[in-house]
Amino acid sequence: MADGGAAGRRVARVAARGSLLLVLAAIPAGVSPAVAQGGAGVAPRVLLVGPDRALKTPSGAAAVARDGDTIRIDAGEYIGDFAVWRRNGLTIEAAGGEVRLVAPAGPEFQRPGIWVVRGNDTVIAGIAFSGARSAQHNGAGIRLFGRNLTVRRCSFRDNEMGLLTWRDAESEVTVEHSVFIGNAANYERHGRLGHQLYVGAIRRLTLRYSYFDKPSVGHNVKSRAAENLILYNRIVDGANGGGSYLIDLPNGGAAVVMGNELRKGAHAENEAAIAFAAEGERRPGAGLFVVNNTFVNARLLGVFVRNFSAATPARIVNNLIAGPAVLAEGLSNAQRNLHADPAAFVDLPGGDLRLAPGVGAVDTGVRLEPAGGFVLVPDAAYSHPAGRAPRIVHGAIDLGAHEFAPR
Repeated sequence: MADGGAAGRRVARVAARGSLLLVLAAIPAGVSPAVAQGGAGVAPRVLLVGPDRALKTPSGAAAVARDGDTIRIDAGEYIGDFAVWRRNGLTIEAAGGEVRLVAPAGPEFQRPGIWVVRGNDTVIAGIAFSGARSAQHNGAGIRLFGRNLTVRRCSFRDNEMGLLTWRDAESEVTVEHSVFIGNAANYERHGRLGHQLYVGAIRRLTLRYSYFDKPSVGHNVKSRAAENLILYNRIVDGANGGGSYLIDLPNGGAAVVMGNELRKGAHAENEAAIAFAAEGERRPGAGLFVVNNTFVNARLLGVFVRNFSAATPARIVNNLIAGPAVLAEGLSNAQRNLHADPAAFVDLPGGDLRLAPGVGAVDTGVRLEPAGGFVLVPDAAYSHPAGRAPRIVHGAIDLGAHEFAPR
């Protein structure tokens, strides 16, 4: 019996060595085994991508990636390279500078997305997406079909859609420190139309420290998530932008819109900045909290908050409004909001919406208690471009997206 046990252990060791040889054989040439091993029970790998690497393109890495791998892509431009990421737990990041993924014009380059993410729990950082086109006119920089995605320090320019997600009631999407500019499609019937960020019916969207500009007819941010945390962003139409809503939450739910700089352009198609439950309140939740935002309207007439819900009032508190605009349409509970003239800001025409000295917005806000499980006191401010600055309150909180700071 003892001899049989020893023989069994020898067979197990031989089998283990054989498995290890199979794992090593699958490692791309030129990648050190010390950083490339992966698989069940083995540390995830780091795959290096670049023109001078064994893996030349992101799509090459996507083809060999395993669950939990980190893919580091050398800075530079990758033209006409499309990737489908199928593995779970991937971190895909730029190394040494921005990675630019460009989809050239032409029907042969039409895809649902430059990157299609089918795996779960993916992190993407430092990547620029441009030129995405599809036959359905919704070509996206990133198209998400998996569950849970974090996008950090990425940019989306001149795609038909910036970031487009599938519906998944358990999924959470976080977008931070990212830029969305001029994403729109050319429809024969409708002309230019597109949403810069379009989130399907997921559990939660967290959007913070990001910059949106130059939409065309569509919405800057459209989200069907059950929960939306839209915090400390700059969301604008731009001088010649012709977008619709700045923020569209068509199915209601629970939403906190706090600490944002919002600007409605003179050529905007829709007069409302924020719309809630416009397609029916299908996602019942804690309702809409609009707190400490600065809204500038350059249109002939604007509406800050348009609430379509017949049952849930929008809570609108501590906001600062410049230009001809109605505070709210629909059910609302408003408190401590102020219409201000251009002198209230450091440089309104130049886009600096910090408070000027001696204005009525200083120390006149109300500090809100948490509601619906959400903290409703801002602790940060947007810093351009796509950055975060701390918000330090002295005395009572100020109105708007920025706290006054003597210079």
